[in-house]
Amino acid sequence: MDGFVLWAKQNANAAMLQNLRPALVQAAAAQPAQSNEPCVNLPRSSWPAPIAALQPSYVFVYPDDSIDLVWGGGFGHWGLYLHGNGPPQSVMLSNSLVWPVEPGLDAWSGH
Repeated sequence: MDGFVLWAKQNANAAMLQNLRPALVQAAAAQPAQSNEPCVNLPRSSWPAPIAALQPSYVFVYPDDSIDLVWGGGFGHWGLYLHGNGPPQSVMLSNSLVWPVEPGLDAWSGH
């Protein structure tokens, strides 16, 4: 996981993600409501170019405006969690190992 944390520091720092947060939150607000989901899974077509360049598998936006970039598939997931306005809401973080990348941004690895 150290390699992923290093990659994140070089390619997906908190400042860059903070700058993209308004566009991601706006894109999430434009999606149809899904009452049984704790977050919005943004379709790739709504990802800003810098996020698309990181090539995550999923981008989730939570009600507190926190953002989860998720990579991986059936045998494991890992990602970056940009904290929002409150305690972490990421479903992924609840069953994962977490490493701080920088203030406000954590890397995680889990199921």
